[in-house]
Amino acid sequence: QTLNDKIKKSRAKKLDYVLLATGPLLVPLVVWGARHGRQVKLRRKLIQEGVWEFNERMQMDGKNVIMVWNRSKYSGGAESYLTIEEAEGDKRGKKVD
Repeated sequence: QTLNDKIKKSRAKKLDYVLLATGPLLVPLVVWGARHGRQVKLRRKLIQEGVWEFNERMQMDGKNVIMVWNRSKYSGGAESYLTIEEAEGDKRGKKVD
């Protein structure tokens, strides 16, 4: 499975958009906030695992590259991105539990 396929589980569904649209009622915002928090946490875990798996695979193949997750400094994932860089020394990703 590709990293993109794994992350699909953590993306917003139709229900999330409905809950957000009914925000003026306030009660749905609580439910949306809980769902959104779980999705963000799952997405972060899946990306970290994908980076770790890629780095382990490249190390086993003897390739001198690593994947790095450049996270945004502020909230909002639009500025976060993954890059593949040349490895310097023994710089590898860490396994996340």
